[in-house]
Amino acid sequence: MFGATEISFAEAQRLLKRFTAGYETFYEQLTRVAQDGAWTEPGSDAVLLSYWPNVGPAAFGVVLFEPLTFAEIQAFETEFGQELPPSLRHFYTHANGLRFGELSVYGILSEFTRRRRQPLELQMGPLWRSSYAACDSDAILFASENVSFEGQVGYFITKAGEIIGRGNGEAEAPGECGQWDSLAAWLSDRMAPDKLRSISS
Repeated sequence: MFGATEISFAEAQRLLKRFTAGYETFYEQLTRVAQDGAWTEPGSDAVLLSYWPNVGPAAFGVVLFEPLTFAEIQAFETEFGQELPPSLRHFYTHANGLRFGELSVYGILSEFTRRRRQPLELQMGPLWRSSYAACDSDAILFASENVSFEGQVGYFITKAGEIIGRGNGEAEAPGECGQWDSLAAWLSDRMAPDKLRSISS
């Protein structure tokens, strides 16, 4: 397998415990996926789950990127000119973005490299938000999901930590695409293992 080292389920559980503080349901969902195999990427702390050889030799259904320090997050906020909602800031101390099937949670990049996997950039959110139905201008586009060949949903997080889904106008992605009270509730809903299996099958 290209660029990945297989690890035991016990080691996967240890690494995935970074999600236990406030994300208990999501942690349980991830450990269910990890039962089918888990890997790490040399040169980073990224955790890879659900190998998809039918997609490609380096394809995984789940990629959890290495967490950030508070100093790195604060540096981004200074450069970005906007404070992140507390729940998103907390999330980044557990994982600097992730991919779960067709869904991506953006991360904060200090530099671009082809030597290892990286998340989509949170910095690009202001440019990408025009692709979706209008949302509160103070809400931050932090994630997106391909729901069909042309349909895509963008997920925005408000200052209060609520998550709002906005589609790109295609039949499968209408203007309003759900609302969640918290990031933890959104993670549990959008990233259930059954959804991942339905994509990979």
